[in-house]
Amino acid sequence: IEHLFNLPRAALPSRFGADLLLRLDQALGQAIETIDPIRPVPPPTVQRVFDGPTTQLEAIQITVHQLIEQLQTLLQQRESGALRLDLHLSRIDATPVHLSVALSRPSRDPRHLWSLLQPAVEKVDLGYGIEQIDLTATSSGPLPHEQAAVWAEVEASDTQNLSRRCGQML
Repeated sequence: IEHLFNLPRAALPSRFGADLLLRLDQALGQAIETIDPIRPVPPPTVQRVFDGPTTQLEAIQITVHQLIEQLQTLLQQRESGALRLDLHLSRIDATPVHLSVALSRPSRDPRHLWSLLQPAVEKVDLGYGIEQIDLTATSSGPLPHEQAAVWAEVEASDTQNLSRRCGQML
């Protein structure tokens, strides 16, 4: 840097580019350097509030399953999968119930997530009723889009049909 200060300031941009003068001025505090902070994105959350408290386990299970499907859509939009799920059941007569499930790798498959939450949901003490359910993916990881399995099935059936046709021709 000392050698740069010994050179004429007017000659620096032609030799090193226009950004050099700006960076030198910023280092000396003579120019403002704006910083754009990285704001954390809130974790994806889905919620269901009942009209009145319910004590029917089947209704709770159906609702949690629907919330998982809604959460799957949010995770897919972010190209991520859940690493930790937090289920919050608000009861009218007691403290809320918190259920957490940790995963070893990201997933957004509704069947897989439901298979992890189902045993815990079945054991919950409903008390006098659940009035609200919140489901949050408190931790998530990257999970890129994948080719739909339907295409693989179509290609496999096309291959089988083609081999049958070839066998019939012989």
